[in-house]
Amino acid sequence: MYESIWPWHNDMAQHPDQWADFVRKSGFRKFYRDNQPFYQQNIRDVTRLLPVKQMQSWLEAQFPGIHYDGQRVVFSPLINGAHSAQKLADQGYRESLMFICDAKHYDRTKYSESQIEGLYSGIVFTEIDHNFVNPTSDKSLSAINEAFGNREKWVRPGQADRYGSAYEVFNEYMTHAVHLLYIRDLYPRDVYELVRTRRVGLNGTQRGFYRFEAFLDKLQQLYEGEKSEQTVADLYPAILSWAQTTP
Repeated sequence: MYESIWPWHNDMAQHPDQWADFVRKSGFRKFYRDNQPFYQQNIRDVTRLLPVKQMQSWLEAQFPGIHYDGQRVVFSPLINGAHSAQKLADQGYRESLMFICDAKHYDRTKYSESQIEGLYSGIVFTEIDHNFVNPTSDKSLSAINEAFGNREKWVRPGQADRYGSAYEVFNEYMTHAVHLLYIRDLYPRDVYELVRTRRVGLNGTQRGFYRFEAFLDKLQQLYEGEKSEQTVADLYPAILSWAQTTP
């Protein structure tokens, strides 16, 4: 049984009578029964487009020693972009729990199935891989603080304010760049190019991480240039050294 992730702000627990009243007056249960075809199709789409086991296998190979017993995805057509991930553990069982949007907003007349999978999987992948990147970053805090301590070098002023520390900024760069390594490894070239364009635009323009493309290019160069037994986790010293010394 899950406990509240944000116990200080849990509307469901704090206002049960009001929620029950809403359910009764809105006729939600009948609405839910009447719209089962929509919900069931949504479940099929999300299941098909999110190869979570493939993501986990790739990440566990690239971040040795980090393992989760389960990946649980909770999605809603109402969540929009308010995605989040949590790590949960109980009696030796470890789970990654993610909250994401559905896949309805992708234009199936414009994109192929594999392109939609590549685009949509990024929503879950960049939540899952925080649970691999962050613990690895914990081992390099001093180097991260040195390399990303000058915030304006990595974040456009006035943007990404919720990521206040060097550690948080680096982890955002890293999680999105690692996603593109995964796409490059496992998907056709057209999928990679599309996802890359979208991710570079998202991070470099919308989110304010304006050096993301340069960071990605360097990480990709390191990843492809190292020996086959090297993992993404092994690249931390090199990418942080580059970040520290690049003008």
